[in-house]
Amino acid sequence: MSSLVVASRAGAVTKQTNELGTSRSSAGISWTEVAPMWHDHPTREAPDAGVLAGTVIALKGIRSSGPSSGLQTRLGFRAYRNRLVIVRFERTVRHTPEGRYRPVGGWEPSIRVHESVSMPVRTSGLVPMGKLQKAGSGSQGSDAMPPTSREHRAAVDAETYLPAVVQRSLSSGVPGAETHVGSFLLIGVGSRAEQQINVLRLAGPVATVVLAVRPDQVDAPWMVQEFAYRLKNNSLELGR
Repeated sequence: MSSLVVASRAGAVTKQTNELGTSRSSAGISWTEVAPMWHDHPTREAPDAGVLAGTVIALKGIRSSGPSSGLQTRLGFRAYRNRLVIVRFERTVRHTPEGRYRPVGGWEPSIRVHESVSMPVRTSGLVPMGKLQKAGSGSQGSDAMPPTSREHRAAVDAETYLPAVVQRSLSSGVPGAETHVGSFLLIGVGSRAEQQINVLRLAGPVATVVLAVRPDQVDAPWMVQEFAYRLKNNSLELGR
C-alpha cells in the first residue's frame, strides 16, 4: 500500500499566494502529515471502480459546536464519466481536561451527487513548469476569489504548484467556484514516489477537474489530465 503525505510549507497557506502567470516550486516542501484516503471512508456512492480523479482532505482546525465540543471535517470528491460525487465527513470531538480533543463518534458523511449531461471533455498532455514564482512574492494568485473558506484555501494552495497555463484554464473554465476542493500529495516512497495534484472547481452547471502527476523531482513537468463537465441542473443530496 502506497503511503500518502500532505505537502506542508513554512508559513501558513493563507498567507502564501502566487504571482500571476507563475508557478510555485516544490523545492523546500516538507511532506509531514499523513493524508486521509478514500478507503478510510468507503461510501457506496463513490466506489473505486471508474474513478477518473479524486481526493480527500482534512480541513485544518476544529469548528465549535458547543461549550466543550467541536467538529472535525474532511472533504472529498471523486470524478466519474457520468457524475461528480462530493462528500463532507464530520465527526464530533470533546475537549478533555488535558486540553486536547477526543473523538466521541465515527465519521458521518453528507453526500452530494452531480450527474453529467454527457461524458466530460478530456484534454491531456505533458506540461512544463514554465516561469517560477520569485522567492518571497506575495502578489495575488490566479484565482480572483479571496480564500475565505478552509476548503478554498487548501485548493488554491494546491493549484499554485500547477503550471500557469493549467491554472489559467481552471480559473477561466470555472470562475468564482462555489465548490472548490484540492490537494497536493506525495504518493509512495523512494524512486517510485510521485507527486499528485487533484482539483475540483464547480459553479452552477459547469465543473472542471484536474489530475496532474509527475515523478518526485523538483519542478519536473506535469502529466496533466483535465475534465470539463456540463452538469444537470439539480444535484442529489443524500444527507447523513
